[in-house]
Amino acid sequence: PMVEYQWQDIPPGGFRPGDAAMRMLGARQKVPFPGKPTLAAREARAGAEAAEARVQEQARVVLAAVAAAYYDLYRAHHAAALSAERVELLAGIGRVAEARYKVGKAAHHDVLRAHVVRFEAEVVEVTREREREAARARLAALLGRRDDEGIREIATPPVPPAPPSVAALLDAAGRNRPALVAARREALRAARDAARMLADWLPDFEVRYGRSFDRTGAEAPWSRSRRSS
Repeated sequence: PMVEYQWQDIPPGGFRPGDAAMRMLGARQKVPFPGKPTLAAREARAGAEAAEARVQEQARVVLAAVAAAYYDLYRAHHAAALSAERVELLAGIGRVAEARYKVGKAAHHDVLRAHVVRFEAEVVEVTREREREAARARLAALLGRRDDEGIREIATPPVPPAPPSVAALLDAAGRNRPALVAARREALRAARDAARMLADWLPDFEVRYGRSFDRTGAEAPWSRSRRSS
């Protein structure tokens, strides 16, 4: 509601509200045409539901990205560990080749071949270690962390259950995918917005109530008669 206070019939020569012959105190309230608030509420509700569905869709995207990043980190972690074990094994083979060469039981090219193979394995080990650090950094970024603290220990992820049939997957995606739900709610909101715009052509109403007083503070007779009518 709106509250208003008016000064009327102020003598010319200056703006002095105390010299006004009449004063009026009133209130007014706009009343929309029946049905308009309901249409606006339905439109707002559809928009809110669409926004909530978009939030759920984004949450699923983030969760899927985190799960994929963790599986990548798990794979990179074990690949780096296997590369390190292979380097240690080849280093031992190289030492054996050197010992056999010293006693005349191995040729020099056998020692060289062992060193070359170990060097190639060390290059692979460095590559695997960088891949592991990159995977850890991607996971930390998805978790909103500035570093990879707290994800040094890599546990074995659970084995996901076998997926249902393709038909069941398609049916579930069509019914439950938040992006589709958001699209449906947006279409519903647009339809309700069109209905509300058509309803805007209907007239609204305004209810007013006021009392007028003269300079002495007495209520004007016409004000009393109007209130009593």
